[in-house]
Amino acid sequence: MKFMDLEAEEYIENIIFHYNDGVETSNIEGVYLEYEGEKPKSGYIIVNETGDVALAIHNGKYCA
Repeated sequence: MKFMDLEAEEYIENIIFHYNDGVETSNIEGVYLEYEGEKPKSGYIIVNETGDVALAIHNGKYCA
């Protein structure tokens, strides 16, 4: 399930996307972020119920 589809289902909890060795997982099974480009090597992205985003990611060279 794409993140944008969650709005229609009225999820109210934070969704946490975790990256470990370039593999993305989330705290809600089947939910993923759809984007172009490389996935981060490590880190996390948190999206709350209002769409605010917090992140700490690293690609092996740069971090954000």
